[in-house]
Amino acid sequence: HAMKHQIFLLSITLLLSLSLTSAFESGDEVKITVNKVSPYANPTESYRYYDLPFCKPKDAHEESQSIGEKFSGNRKMNSFYKSKFLQSINRQPICTTKLSKRDQEDFKNRIQLGYLFEMFVEDIAVGGYLGFIQDEKVFLSTHVHFKIWYDSISGDIVTAEIQTSDVDAIDVTNPQKDIEVQFYYSVKYMASHSGDKIHPNKGNDIYFAEELHWTSLLNAFVLTLSLALAVWLIITRIVRTDYRKIDLEGDRSNEEGRWKLIRIEAFKCPDQRNLLCAAVGSGVQLVLVILLIFLLGAMGMYYTHRGSLYTAGILLYAFTALISGLISARIYKYLGGKHWAFNIISTACLFPVLVFGAFFILNNIAWAFRLTSAVPFSGILFVIVMWALITLPLTIFGGLTGRMNTSESLVDVDEKLPKISKTIPALPWYNQPIFTVLIGGLLPFCAVYLELYYVFTSIWGHVIYAMWGMLFIVFVMMLNVTACTSIILTYFQLNALDYRWWWRSFLYGGSGAFYVFAYGIFFYVEKSDMFGFIQTIFFLGYSALFCAAIFFMLGAVSFLSSLAFVKYIYEKSKSY
Repeated sequence: HAMKHQIFLLSITLLLSLSLTSAFESGDEVKITVNKVSPYANPTESYRYYDLPFCKPKDAHEESQSIGEKFSGNRKMNSFYKSKFLQSINRQPICTTKLSKRDQEDFKNRIQLGYLFEMFVEDIAVGGYLGFIQDEKVFLSTHVHFKIWYDSISGDIVTAEIQTSDVDAIDVTNPQKDIEVQFYYSVKYMASHSGDKIHPNKGNDIYFAEELHWTSLLNAFVLTLSLALAVWLIITRIVRTDYRKIDLEGDRSNEEGRWKLIRIEAFKCPDQRNLLCAAVGSGVQLVLVILLIFLLGAMGMYYTHRGSLYTAGILLYAFTALISGLISARIYKYLGGKHWAFNIISTACLFPVLVFGAFFILNNIAWAFRLTSAVPFSGILFVIVMWALITLPLTIFGGLTGRMNTSESLVDVDEKLPKISKTIPALPWYNQPIFTVLIGGLLPFCAVYLELYYVFTSIWGHVIYAMWGMLFIVFVMMLNVTACTSIILTYFQLNALDYRWWWRSFLYGGSGAFYVFAYGIFFYVEKSDMFGFIQTIFFLGYSALFCAAIFFMLGAVSFLSSLAFVKYIYEKSKSY
């Protein structure tokens, strides 16, 4: 009951996060918590704030955080920093601590690596560099200045930032002995007005400019339009011409309309039908989850509460499992599958097991290096319980519903097929499986490759992706490009008398994930400053999971598009 209650509260928090704000009155406490430190170039390689020898309260404890915050690597703890609303503070000491030679060396090394610290003013992330380098000397900043903007009408805190002063900086270039260091802070409140262009809850986050995305959008639109016209031409002109040019007894040497000669073979059930159906069902579910995440982002749901993006992803995946079970079961029955229970379990487990296996390895590495990105056991347990209590039952229900509401089946046709299928003629180089699969993934990648830079920079950097509406449009266009490309390639494949289109059509779209992964490696080497074993392992591991999701999504769209096209042209051919 407690777990169900927590799930309910998370759902309500997600749905109401846009409207919940904190209005302050003069003298109200403004909570300032400390979070983590990390190299600027390696944001995933983050450590707890108090892993460094900062002033630490005797009652230091971790603040209560949502599941999304835990998965995002936040480990907020209480601090000595105290502030009351509208009451500014000028250079107030907070503590004096002793830094050994080893502590000073530690600070020096981290400053040279460009380490940042992160704190929270209420729910607004703020941060700055641990120190600075000047005249080949390394200085540790000991004075933190908070600047907090508030809405002069509502009393809400709208944004905040931190500035580190060099006035009280300590030279740690060449530590010779233990030293006593005093840390200071100051706070200044400033009113903002409705006309001020300050992003709500922006803090030290950086956002992409809207103008940068129009080129990407135009590129995707032109490619989508071109391929849509090509598909329209195939369906309305070429295929209809094929109907009239050849019948089932026609000339096999004719290069046009040969697809009609393999009417029966084209509907022969594929090998590994259970795996194919589970992959398609999982892909459709992921497409729905991504579309809903983008819509919530366009509504501004992720600006108010930290970690809400992760929370949304977990909840949406759990509650959309009905779709994966429904789609998988319908296709499985259509393909004549008999082991429906195994199909449902395969669908419920395929993507989660893949994710959990990779996550288990990466999370253990994070624990070994004491990183904040290591998700605590409570968070992992929560996700497992969500899967067992929500995802699995909904997948079973969807599978049963899909099976009972699907009457069409290929099993009768498959049983009438001869034991020995028709020989597939030698294929020209442009119809070879490797070439067509590579082409099938290249076109969807071309539709979004300009936008990928912003996505990777947001995931692996300090820039926040705020153009959710733009991303939604580009994603939909990518799905359209995938569908059109698959239809075109399937038509040419059938016209070459190659009836092995079931798995091939899935790979036409799915292969786009390999291009995205290759771009990710290019981004890591050429476009980022990331370095070190830890960051490299995390980048490759989570990029592989990201691309696995793309593989299932584009593969599912590609397969369903080809299936609809093949059924359409062979049904139409009966009327000629």
